[in-house]
Amino acid sequence: MSSHADARFLTLVEVLRHRAEHHPDGIAYRFLTFSGTREPQVSPITYRELDAWARAVAVTLRSAADPGDRALMLCPPGLEYVAYFYGSLYAGLIPVPAYPPGTAKHAGRVEAIAKASDARIVLVGEGTEVIGGPSSDGGEAAAAGLSALARARWLPTESQIVDGREDDWSPPAISDDTVAFLQYTSGSTSTPKGVMVTHGNLIANARAQAHSFNLDDTSEGVSWLPPYHDMGLIGGIICPMNARFTMNLMAPVSFVREPAVWLEAITRYRATVSPGPNFAYQMCVERVSEEVKDQLDLSNWVSALNGAEPVQPEVLDRFSEAFARCGFKRSSFYPCYGLAEGTLLVSGGHAPGDSKVRYVSKRELEAGLVRPPDDIRSVQALASSGEITVETEVAIVDRDAHTALPEGSVGEIWVRGTSVAPGYWRAPEATEETFGAFLAGGEGPYLRTGDLGVMMDGELFVTGRAKDLMIFRGRNVYPQDVEATCSTSHPGLAAVRTAAFSVEVDGEDSLVIVQEIPRTRVGADEAAAIVAAIRRRVSEEHQLQAHDIVLVPPRKIPTTSSGKVQRSATKALYREGGLPAARITPAATPAPPAAEAPKAPEAPKSSEERAAAPAAEAPATPAAAPRPSGDRSAAAIENQFRILIARQAHLDVSEVDVRQPFTSYGLDSIQAVALAGALTDWLGREVPATLAWDYPSVEEAARALAAEIARTEQASPQAAAEAAGARTATGTPTDDDAVAVVGIGCRFPGAAGGADAFWDLLAGGRSGIVEVPADRWKLEELFDPDPGAPGRTYSRHGGFVDGVRQFDPSPFGIPAQEALSIDPQHRMVLEVAWEALEHAGMAPDSLRGSHTGVFIGMAAGEYERLSRDPADLSRIDAYTATGNAANFGANRLSYVLGLQGPSMVVDTACSSSLVALHLACQSLRAGESELALAGGVSLLLSPDTTVALSSGRMLSPEGRCKTFDASADGYVRGEGCGVVVLKRLSDALADGDDVLAVIRGSAVNQDGKSNGLTAPNGLAQQDVVRRALAAGRIDPGDVGYVEAHGTGTPLGDPVEVRALGRVLGEGRPAHRPVALGSVKTNIGHLEAAAGIAGFIKAVLAVYHAQIPPHLNLTTPNPHVAWDELPVTVPTELTDWTDPRRVAGVSAFGFGGTNAHMVIESPPVLAGAPARASESLKETV
Repeated sequence: MSSHADARFLTLVEVLRHRAEHHPDGIAYRFLTFSGTREPQVSPITYRELDAWARAVAVTLRSAADPGDRALMLCPPGLEYVAYFYGSLYAGLIPVPAYPPGTAKHAGRVEAIAKASDARIVLVGEGTEVIGGPSSDGGEAAAAGLSALARARWLPTESQIVDGREDDWSPPAISDDTVAFLQYTSGSTSTPKGVMVTHGNLIANARAQAHSFNLDDTSEGVSWLPPYHDMGLIGGIICPMNARFTMNLMAPVSFVREPAVWLEAITRYRATVSPGPNFAYQMCVERVSEEVKDQLDLSNWVSALNGAEPVQPEVLDRFSEAFARCGFKRSSFYPCYGLAEGTLLVSGGHAPGDSKVRYVSKRELEAGLVRPPDDIRSVQALASSGEITVETEVAIVDRDAHTALPEGSVGEIWVRGTSVAPGYWRAPEATEETFGAFLAGGEGPYLRTGDLGVMMDGELFVTGRAKDLMIFRGRNVYPQDVEATCSTSHPGLAAVRTAAFSVEVDGEDSLVIVQEIPRTRVGADEAAAIVAAIRRRVSEEHQLQAHDIVLVPPRKIPTTSSGKVQRSATKALYREGGLPAARITPAATPAPPAAEAPKAPEAPKSSEERAAAPAAEAPATPAAAPRPSGDRSAAAIENQFRILIARQAHLDVSEVDVRQPFTSYGLDSIQAVALAGALTDWLGREVPATLAWDYPSVEEAARALAAEIARTEQASPQAAAEAAGARTATGTPTDDDAVAVVGIGCRFPGAAGGADAFWDLLAGGRSGIVEVPADRWKLEELFDPDPGAPGRTYSRHGGFVDGVRQFDPSPFGIPAQEALSIDPQHRMVLEVAWEALEHAGMAPDSLRGSHTGVFIGMAAGEYERLSRDPADLSRIDAYTATGNAANFGANRLSYVLGLQGPSMVVDTACSSSLVALHLACQSLRAGESELALAGGVSLLLSPDTTVALSSGRMLSPEGRCKTFDASADGYVRGEGCGVVVLKRLSDALADGDDVLAVIRGSAVNQDGKSNGLTAPNGLAQQDVVRRALAAGRIDPGDVGYVEAHGTGTPLGDPVEVRALGRVLGEGRPAHRPVALGSVKTNIGHLEAAAGIAGFIKAVLAVYHAQIPPHLNLTTPNPHVAWDELPVTVPTELTDWTDPRRVAGVSAFGFGGTNAHMVIESPPVLAGAPARASESLKETV
């Protein structure tokens, strides 16, 4: 077995000759032909057969051309193509691969290549008709202007071959420096450049591929890539010959028609290596049926190469997930990078199972820097293109200063090594410009790739193409990113092409998008929907407003022979008005009013027509819009919004849909502030500059502004009296649907001894935050104060509970062997729930057979991964699944105690445990449960999430949650568990239970379509609080304290305080501000258990009639209008003297699920002692 490609050969001719002599019967290639079925006709060829065929071809070619002449190859894919390629090499000719033209447009490209290469021979397949060839109409050829093609000698391949002539062959006079073939990089709008690829380049690059992808004579390959493209020719034909393994070939059209045939061939031949561009993997995800997947076995596919176009990490993930059940492993992906000027491969190898993806700040990347994201809404995923290949050197270079840049800096990729071609064919100036680059210090020469990239940890990450960069207001934007967004904006665009580029409009660069439609003809409504979807998604993802979106028919965007979009050619056609118009079918019914839907796009215009046409039918200036006489209704404000947005976004007023988010119109921060200012002038009252972020749509903003105007300007004393009367008529909330808290169990940082210990911590103003204990992870090995340090954390602190791995299984009847497999989170739920029942005065075993519900907030655990070596499957036993599956966090408690009510785990991220409480209350009110155990748990067993959060700069470097403070800089992680025992209040009172607090109302909602999946939504927060108050029939003015979500982030805190102020300020006297606090300042952010921690704090506060001090507040956050909001933040233990103490508790999930709960102090029964001074434990 040879380990890698043989290094002793100088030319490709030597390689094939050696294979034919020493391995004559070895299968070199198989060609799979599909004729209307997925079952192929297979044609194999041995090394001996291919050698004989190539020698016969060489003898024929020498009779028609001299050594060194160029042979233009227009053969269709097949074994014939392979034989003629090697035959040209055997003859000493220089083959020139090109896409076989079938139209005058493609023929023009081939003509340019024929002319540039001065081709003497044209090789075509038997029976293949090519425009400009001998079998085509002369008038058609003349019309196409095919002078160079007409001068060349055309050889239909098989008819010219005479059997037995192979014995007349003699080896050509070639060496490793001899040009083997010309790879043309373009042939449409500019003079094509032919890369001179030598035999030595090919041998070296094949050796590099074998080394990077572990290729040897035990490998087996499958390729459908076109042989006239470097990846198909070098990777699919030349490299397998050099490494001596069989490659199974098929025509590209076979894959395009039915992507499943690619994967079926991999299955049939147990292939280990197969390449494909990014779109091929996406096509498989979309078009391979579940029935086909049932027959696939991709477990041998250990080298799934992904190159030839930008690699999208999400596509790798989608393919891996879709075909995991077929045996495909995510670690098999080998994203790689290369270019024709470097023969093919520049980088691509990596450590086994380590295909890296880095998440970086999109804003910083656009500035040429690679930094961890500091805002979840500005994250760019970069897929590694692997390690630099052997015999290759890469430098990341400042394009202006020509100085090498350090790791972590974005610059132009420069390459030198044995695979770098000597230059372009007969183009000395272009060769000097591209292949003759020197660093400022004199090192060189280097190949300037024109691509941008960054080195990180010894691997290359390609970030874009320098010449395609778009710059908008000083911000660099990569067109491929915009194109990828367009492809996912509408269901019909996933498999068609997009071209994004910039044009100058009124002295400023503006974005133009040319989009192919999925069919030759689409309806007006669908066309309008496509344009609207693109505009909205591009705005949301990139904060850009498209100046123009042009729809064109399928396959009308110019591409290279390998299928890459040619943006410069598309841009030229756009400027010239030469883009073909998509056929838009008129709507069958009258179009909806202009305000309801954007109009269908018109046919593409020339740049001259566009310049002559007005940009939008909007007033000349915002201030010029006439102010309606006294009309400040929502409809009037909506209309004014449309006028102002149309001007800002260069749209027709009719294109502004008031139901869409502000972000869908591409307003940047400057334009958004201008919009608010113009509306302030129009209304004559202040409109906040954050308007575009405060409301999910124009419609919602208009309604809110109109309602606020009505409240402040139209309210009268009579209306106020009526409102007060309405509240009085509501009366005191009834106890029919109230829920009592009758028991508490909890283990929190610094207070693992239950409710009393927790209250002591809170009332004493103490913190449970400590340095990471040695039994969790080795902090000194992971700590690095640099937030950008990969694989490290800059946080030294956290909220930890001692003894989380200690567990006595005997009270629960769990065998010791099973206990070892149980996630410590599940174990802690068992223990804390038991403690909660004891605290409630209930014997746990007395509940057997009862309809007691269990509702636990919890995220997936880390224990299963930490408790065994992933490579050692022998330690997996029957308890592994039940011990670690998230649902058993609740189900095991129900099983152990014999509870027969609902049992479920809830995961809504940071709101999980409060949502679990909400569901428990619903179950009790509906009579589904007679008792409920509700709570949450979260443990920090591994540093992985901490490192990830550090990479995103979400953690506080000081290890403190400084909620509401000006210095808030992120949160500190905490762990713990809390469980409460709940009963219907009427049952609790009837049973004589000690009631700690009463849950009056709760609500859960979702941000929905807002300004970002993870961005805080102030309106949704207001809504969930209002709904919880309404559910409990509680007046906002009655709330005395709110336990806020309050993570201590500069963005989240102001949004939450403002939302609370807007809701709880209604009807509230100025002298009775609502107190705010956050338990996260004491124990950190417990994530899935954060809600239950805040809830228990609020229960203890209403029970003890004291509000604990809020920690870490020195200077209030200046982004909160403290003077205008009826809120206060106590920093000392404060007596709560209200006879009826009402508190709210908030928890907001990372993905937008919000929860709020309203509780009040327990009812005071006749003759009952004052309870605020009693220990909770004494009441049991």
